[in-house]
Amino acid sequence: MKRQTYQKGSVVQDSRRGIWVFRWREDGKRKSESLGRCRNKAEAQRKAAPLVLAINDGEKRAGQGMTVGELVTEYMTSDRFPARFSTRAAYTYNFDNHILPKWGETCITKLTAYEVETWLKSLGLSAKSKVHLRGLLRISMEFAMHLGYLSMNRNPMELVRIPGASKRAVEPRILTVEEFQAFLAHVESEPYRTMILTAMCLGLRVSELLGLQWGDIDWQNSRIKIQRGIVRNRVDDVKTRYSGKSLPLDPDLGELLKMRRVQTEFKESNDWVWASPAMAGKKPLFYTTLEKVLGRAATKAGLEGIGWHSFRHSFRSWVAETGAEVGVQQKLMRHSDIRTTMNIYGDALPETLRTASSKVVKMALRTA
Repeated sequence: MKRQTYQKGSVVQDSRRGIWVFRWREDGKRKSESLGRCRNKAEAQRKAAPLVLAINDGEKRAGQGMTVGELVTEYMTSDRFPARFSTRAAYTYNFDNHILPKWGETCITKLTAYEVETWLKSLGLSAKSKVHLRGLLRISMEFAMHLGYLSMNRNPMELVRIPGASKRAVEPRILTVEEFQAFLAHVESEPYRTMILTAMCLGLRVSELLGLQWGDIDWQNSRIKIQRGIVRNRVDDVKTRYSGKSLPLDPDLGELLKMRRVQTEFKESNDWVWASPAMAGKKPLFYTTLEKVLGRAATKAGLEGIGWHSFRHSFRSWVAETGAEVGVQQKLMRHSDIRTTMNIYGDALPETLRTASSKVVKMALRTA
């Protein structure tokens, strides 16, 4: 006999045993199933999702009565949930710490743009963070439409406005050539000095810098291939398909990297360029260690606000200073959209890229 009403049960914490429990009613009797230890209610709800489906005889319902928590659970276990580790981690964090605690029990048909906009205004977060939260709710609602849980109407999250969303909360730290040299003077130990010079000369994200292997360097053709990133000590894909491009390798920077290969005991093609001796070369250096190196050097140089991304911002500024056209800047930065670089279109020939890149290297190595 088909169940007349859809049952979603409830998730509660058993503080005495330190576990979470899923409870529901069947044939007038109360039943429960242990969900084990969970970090929070959002994680417990995800664990309970298969049980909800089971007690309803595997029947999925069309939106009516479905909560945001149930929808998010289904989205996170679907093939539409991002494959890239860093993206999954960011999505999971925002779902668990912001969206589900507030909207987890709300029916998806009752979620309005006004309520979401009011909630976002109340949060003590940057405009950029609020944009990310709105984006996740928009994606979730689109997923509901895709499955037929909601009718194919305009996504209500498109009506949510976030003041200042297009403005930076904090301006990026861009180093002048003189400031960079003053900073570099306080980085004496290797491989950190060469790491910083490589980041500055190529404009790499720190994840891409850590992800370099010796096999990525084409010594014969003086090029370096960006193929992977290291995020939270895990190998990850590059940010976009445009990020995974080859970059020209200036001869002077190439000599520095060759010297690094001579100095390290991890020289094979599949070895990390910045291999960690403490991990027997199986992993690159830890990000927290690199942050401390930057912090100490910045303090000694009397400079503030310097992080690894400062080198990428500075690289873009330095490339522009060489007189390179915007198309050249875009390709060296490996941006998928030229608007990210400067909101102007352009193109560049390989030799033009190499010339602009070499000019930046000479600026960086001026007193190195």
